[in-house]
Amino acid sequence: VLHVVSILAVLAGAFLISVNFSRIKNLKLISGSGYEFVAVLFVGMSVPFEKFLLQRIGEANTIFYIGILTIPFIFLAKLVMRERFVRPDKKLLKIGIASGLADGAAFVLYLLALKGADVALISPIVASSLLVSVFLARIYLGEKMTKKELAGALLILLGVVVLSTLIPI
Repeated sequence: VLHVVSILAVLAGAFLISVNFSRIKNLKLISGSGYEFVAVLFVGMSVPFEKFLLQRIGEANTIFYIGILTIPFIFLAKLVMRERFVRPDKKLLKIGIASGLADGAAFVLYLLALKGADVALISPIVASSLLVSVFLARIYLGEKMTKKELAGALLILLGVVVLSTLIPI
């Protein structure tokens, strides 16, 4: 029961941080935060598949195949959104490299965690990455946190603490 309550706290917190309620009232969910909500559904679907791949083919092969299969979606998105490829200046290139390295390292560590524990435990803990994003956006981008987002962050933090410390694996 505590496990389920903790997971629900993390999910509720992620929902409060991600969903823009004013867009729901105007039935414009599939823009801005609506895309994030749909992305959460796809990420949620991918985690059991990643665990399946890990168990069958190992970490390196899983990373390789997911990377290779993701590239066509990036090109398709560029075509659908009619965006042209932009050559970054040195500053943007450094930021892009740092972002790619951080994302790659996070994914490898995530797969290692997923290999050693159940999806039901790892997924909510990984959802706490929202907290890091929200707080770094405040520091580096000057974004303000609303009371709703703060409540969501506290729910995520509470759920993660309970999942990672109080529940035996």
